[in-house]
Amino acid sequence: MRTSILPISLLLLTVLSACSREIPFPKTEGELIILNALLSTDETEHTIYLAISSPQEGNRPLNGAQVRCTVGDGSAIQAREETVRDNSALYHFEASIQPGDRVRIEAEGEGLRAVAQAVAPPAPLPAIVDTLTRNGRMYFTLHVQGRPDQPDYWQLRLSYRWHEQIDYYWREQNPFPEDPDFDFTPGMYIDTYENVSGQELSLDPGEDPILNDGYTPQSVIDRYYNTNAGFLFEFSPVNKTRIFSDHLFTGSGADVRFSTDAEPLRWIDRGGGGDDEWNRRHYHCTRTLTLRLLALDEMAWTYLGAVNRQKNRNGFNYLLVEPVTFPSNVEGGLGFLSVASATPIEIDFPEIDRPDW
Repeated sequence: MRTSILPISLLLLTVLSACSREIPFPKTEGELIILNALLSTDETEHTIYLAISSPQEGNRPLNGAQVRCTVGDGSAIQAREETVRDNSALYHFEASIQPGDRVRIEAEGEGLRAVAQAVAPPAPLPAIVDTLTRNGRMYFTLHVQGRPDQPDYWQLRLSYRWHEQIDYYWREQNPFPEDPDFDFTPGMYIDTYENVSGQELSLDPGEDPILNDGYTPQSVIDRYYNTNAGFLFEFSPVNKTRIFSDHLFTGSGADVRFSTDAEPLRWIDRGGGGDDEWNRRHYHCTRTLTLRLLALDEMAWTYLGAVNRQKNRNGFNYLLVEPVTFPSNVEGGLGFLSVASATPIEIDFPEIDRPDW
């Protein structure tokens, strides 16, 4: 594996001279539809954010729009409007997307129309992950492979899902002996409580040169912020979207290292059910950690890089920093549509089974 790390002494020169290839928004005088959607092949429920950009009024949600979504050669699907978040209306549609599928979204409303298209790239090559839990953190080593005939762009996401089920049964004692019509049989099934939950987990790349992919590691900022070199990091973006590419390594692949807080992964014993004199409970729980390796095209990688820069600005326009310009692939409007191809890696935790919990 071959990597290169920029010396601190050259950082200021690099910040002043570096320039990413960006696609500017078209200059407009009237209102336009803003369409944003980041889709992936491992999901069947997809979300589209729609708003109106007005030079006079700023942005406002686009409610009541007609939104048609087409995947591959399939028929158009009408997206449904469900809620509003910040300045955007959220529309949802269900579809299965495969690598190579072209996705087309057409939105019409308030006399405006916008169309966006994107093609799902080839899925990532198979990856292998090793894990180690130590001192309250779970550490990952992910071996990724790039294609020799083309550049590869990726994003890493980490999520946790658990499914718990509690079955209730009568104990030996009748809870209502005074009721002659009460049907009581010891050990008879009563009811089931079921809960499926999930959450996105934060992913800490540490100082891994590949996963930081030219961005400044947060640990470096923490280390230097209160020193004389701290001002350099005021305009050095952190890789908050966890994107990276294969330009730092060649050959068969590379090992990418990162970690997450292991506390959310730990099952907390809520106490037994033996205190209940009327019923007994059977508790069963399955837990799965999913590492999502998402293949991006170059334009989506550029867009998420712009998101990184915008998130790191904190509302300030530094003198030596380029303005953040977001790529757009929306005809007749603004915004961005991308489709990532996913290779999920699932890690199953031991099942929890307690017959009298």
